[in-house]
Amino acid sequence: MTGRRLDLGAAVLGALAVALILARFEGPAQGLTIAIAAMLVPGRAVAHLLRIGDPWAAFVLTIALSAAFQALGAVLMVWTGLWHPRGLACLLLGVGVASLLFGFRRKVPSSAAHRRRP
Repeated sequence: MTGRRLDLGAAVLGALAVALILARFEGPAQGLTIAIAAMLVPGRAVAHLLRIGDPWAAFVLTIALSAAFQALGAVLMVWTGLWHPRGLACLLLGVGVASLLFGFRRKVPSSAAHRRRP
């Protein structure tokens, strides 16, 4: 899959997860969807900006960054005493989806544009 397709898939998954959180849908599908989205969308929003060539390195970086964002959010919630895990999930997923969708608006230069013409 190309990077743009992965970004679009992550954005759709993130939007679905936010919709499930806000609708307070309960069930195994909700937990699985939100868990997968929480570990992919926030990190993908940053990793797609780095344009990493190796797909496995990009995947590992996506997971690591998502885990770091979740951990930072959890520490901030504990430190401030404002415990709202659904709100944190909506915030991280919403910002991630917005960043991924904003990436589609940027003009992506093609490889032919970077070649020198004789």
